[in-house]
Order: sequence, then C-alpha cells, then structure tokens
Amino acid sequence: MSTYGKKVDIAHGNLTVLWQEQRRLITSVLSTCKDLKNNEAIPQILKIVLQLGNALNEGTTRGSASGFKLSILLKLVQVKAADNSMTLLNYLAKILRDKESDWLNFIDAIPSIQEASRVTHQVLKAGEASIRKAADLVVHELELHRKLPQILDSDKFQDVVGPVRLSTYSIPPTSS
Repeated sequence: MSTYGKKVDIAHGNLTVLWQEQRRLITSVLSTCKDLKNNEAIPQILKIVLQLGNALNEGTTRGSASGFKLSILLKLVQVKAADNSMTLLNYLAKILRDKESDWLNFIDAIPSIQEASRVTHQVLKAGEASIRKAADLVVHELELHRKLPQILDSDKFQDVVGPVRLSTYSIPPTSS
C-alpha cells in the first residue's frame, strides 16, 4: 500500500473513531431524555414543587400558578426557613420521604444520567468540529492522491479510491 493509502486509512480511522464517540454522546443524551420523560416520579415531584411554590406565594399574584420555569429548581437550595434550619430542597426531600420515599430514588431508574450530565453544547460542538476537520483531511488526501500518477503497477490505490465519490465525506454546514 502506498504512503497516501496509509495516510487515508489513518485519517479515515480517526474520522470513524470521532464519529462513533459523537454518536455515543448523543445517544446517551437522547436515552436520558427518554428515561426522564417516562419516569413516573418526576411529574409527581414537580407537582409538589408547584404546590410548595403556590403555598409560599399565597396571597400574591403568583400564589395560584399553574406551572413554573425549570430554573426555579436551582433556587430550591437558596430558599431557607426563617430560622435557617433547612432549605426548601431539604423540606421537599422530607415531604417526599414521608409521602412516597421511592420517589427519592428516581435517579436510579436513569442509569445514563451521569454520562449525559457531562455532555454540554460546547462538547458536542467541539466533537462536530473535530469530525469536520477529520473529514476534510480525508477528502484532501483523496484529492491529492487522485492527482498523482500511478506510481507502481502494483499500486492499486487509485483503482480502489477512484470510484469513491468525495461527497461520501461531505458534512452539511450547521446552523449555529
């Protein structure tokens, strides 16, 4: 096999590895989303959070809300009792322990959540950029080799690569 053939094999192997890793990350996130959506405890927990919020805001215009923004969940740890003995999150956990302790273990039904929690938009964008770079390298090497004369009669690389359409590796641009 020619030097260019080896280069293309290496570049293609790198592209394949990057592609598989990106696919694994996306699959992890999609699996976690599906598990979260199908988890029976989560809607019940969110319903209790809404009830707590409505009780705390009773008598105000926000005291009869029919929903809340997910960003409110981050504030459960910030809202404290008058004597600073517990947070709203501690109180929610106490209610759940008393009412339905199994709901506290909802996370156990979502095994992929640990990995998916580390997948950020930036991680996916970086993976996409790496895939594009690797694909560009493969295309570049194929174009470069295609322009070379066949070096040896035994060099069948062009015979094999010639029919390969370079668009095989084209990746459509993304909208950021």
